[in-house]
Amino acid sequence: MSQPKSHSALLDEYMRLGIVLHEAMRAHDAEDCVDTARQMAVLAWEALPSEIMRGTEGIKTENGWVCGAVGMCVRQEYDYLTLDAFRRGLVDADTALRYCDEVIALEEEKLSIVRSYREMLLQQQRDITERMMEIKLRKCDDLEKDWPRFLEFWQDRKTAIRIFDEKMTQIRTTVGNIPGILQSDLLRQCADMDAADIYWASKRGSIRREKKGRSYALFPVDGK
Repeated sequence: MSQPKSHSALLDEYMRLGIVLHEAMRAHDAEDCVDTARQMAVLAWEALPSEIMRGTEGIKTENGWVCGAVGMCVRQEYDYLTLDAFRRGLVDADTALRYCDEVIALEEEKLSIVRSYREMLLQQQRDITERMMEIKLRKCDDLEKDWPRFLEFWQDRKTAIRIFDEKMTQIRTTVGNIPGILQSDLLRQCADMDAADIYWASKRGSIRREKKGRSYALFPVDGK
């Protein structure tokens, strides 16, 4: 049975994959982006316990204790999986929503670990110096205060995905019913849409655009 990776090995691999993801995004290699982002998401969960302890406890140096920085911010990979990959049709709405729920669960796990660690610190209060306790508790308070912001961000992302999915369905249905409809006419019919929505629908392969005068003629795509 293989031994679990050390924290430093996990962090090195996570950072390496972050570079790979950045390069794949620059190269517009969408499938490689999705594969790499998924690998990073798995690593983020695997490294979570030690990351939280490091971020909460801090590091002892010659000049005393300093608060540790959590190495894995858990944002880039889930940003791609829940937005860019969805816009490009590489993941469907249910999968994008599942990734939103996954990162919310990860942040909930962080909060749970921070709270458990905070309780442990309170129990050890008599055995450590007053100054050390102050630093540790302040770090816990800071992490706990960030929780509403994390939750709001990912709940907003879920709402945006649902709205975007509804728009894509509406565009696909309208174009299917009226093949060759001008983009300008479709936008007049659907006041809650803009040209960017039609652009993403064409990028996903849901419709086809052909230049016509100052606008575009929109056509359905077979099998979509």
